[in-house]
Amino acid sequence: MITNWKTLQIRNYHPEYYGELCSGVLAQFPVDVVLVPAAAEEAQTAGKGYEIGWDGQSLWVDASNGEMLYFALTFLQKCYQDANDYVPADLVTKYVCPTRAEYVADCSLFTPVWKHVWTPPERFLDYAEKKASFPQANRPMCWAHRGGGTYYPENSIEAIISSIYMGADIMELDFRYTKDRRIVLMHWDTLHQSTDWEFKKGKNGLPESDLLSDWTYEQLQQLRLKAGRKFRPDAITEYQIPTLEEVLQVCDGRAFFIMDKMNPAEEWPQVYDCICKTGCYEAFAFAYKMPEEMVMELRREMMEKFGKTGPYFYWRKHAGSLERELISADERLNVFREFSAGKNTAIMTNYVQDLIEYIDRNF
Repeated sequence: MITNWKTLQIRNYHPEYYGELCSGVLAQFPVDVVLVPAAAEEAQTAGKGYEIGWDGQSLWVDASNGEMLYFALTFLQKCYQDANDYVPADLVTKYVCPTRAEYVADCSLFTPVWKHVWTPPERFLDYAEKKASFPQANRPMCWAHRGGGTYYPENSIEAIISSIYMGADIMELDFRYTKDRRIVLMHWDTLHQSTDWEFKKGKNGLPESDLLSDWTYEQLQQLRLKAGRKFRPDAITEYQIPTLEEVLQVCDGRAFFIMDKMNPAEEWPQVYDCICKTGCYEAFAFAYKMPEEMVMELRREMMEKFGKTGPYFYWRKHAGSLERELISADERLNVFREFSAGKNTAIMTNYVQDLIEYIDRNF
């Protein structure tokens, strides 16, 4: 409980950051909420974090983007719902985000914005258990569609790390070539659906083309991804388009991923080169469009050379219904029940948390 609290200020308020998710948290507070618009010259640089302060009369939150505003508000929500008593001065804090390079190199530095509202079952964070479950079918496995785009942009490094922390076993990710033959993540072959391309095309030497394949990797790094599903779909984040090397780095020793859109059998030399450069030999799951004979030979070669290799995805049955998941929470559970029979399925889902909770209750 938070005592002697009557007003909450949201400073540097940006309408594009203030979605239903944040409104839902604020509605639970029995205080007046004051939105303080940001002056253009005072607007913060996105992706820095948040600060909670107390001016003697109001608690205030200053957050750099929608995710950070939600993170700060759920911290206050957790304190408000706690059995212990807090006075506003107890809640003064500041969170500074690590840089992208820092949390790609060390995922433990990344704190997901849902941390204050959900704690995943510990057993789903056990990588050894995931490896053992793949061929042994001890339970259904959670297969995160496009890496899980709930709180973070789909096919982003941040979504992947978030899904790993939720307990997802496998990431379904979409890969494409840039103009200079770097392998990056993107579902579409065009940029306007997932990035701020429309605001940057043709400026500062960037291409006019909407096709990803007309952009070099360095040019793509100037674009930013659109927000995850729980935030406004047209909101622009600070998150960038990731590479295959980065995916290998964050998944290694934590989870597995499969490649969609790109044919890994045809592109194996470059995929293999990325695996060797990163030294991440177990994360890549041999799957789509890779004949079983080829998979068995490649896995044998990697075991002989490196002493480790990724799993064969088709040890598991591909299951799920992304369309039915959207109908209702009840229908989502029906999908999970239907496709978890036999324990040997990998269930693709957009609702990683819901599926993890279901598997935890039933297996």
